[in-house]
Amino acid sequence: MTDTINKTSEIMNEKIRQILAQITQLEDDLQKLIHEQQVEFNYHLEATKVSFEKNIRDAQRRLKIGLFRFIRNSQPRNLVTAPFIYSVTTVPLTKHKQA
Repeated sequence: MTDTINKTSEIMNEKIRQILAQITQLEDDLQKLIHEQQVEFNYHLEATKVSFEKNIRDAQRRLKIGLFRFIRNSQPRNLVTAPFIYSVTTVPLTKHKQA
């Protein structure tokens, strides 16, 4: 009886070791993929924040459009529909936060 229990215990321990090895391999694969993505998109993680490289931040600043420039360059239909669209999307978000 104890022989059977020992064999079962050994089998379970081996399965646990295999699963732990798989988890370790998956964690390594995940870290590799995250690193590749960070290199591709020029960012890195700092604690819980994503920090983009300086050249990406500079490009975003160059391409950013101010409110008045946006209004000046917009078509009238965009200006007319914008208040409706934003009210429809922001009201549910604010109600969700209060609930």
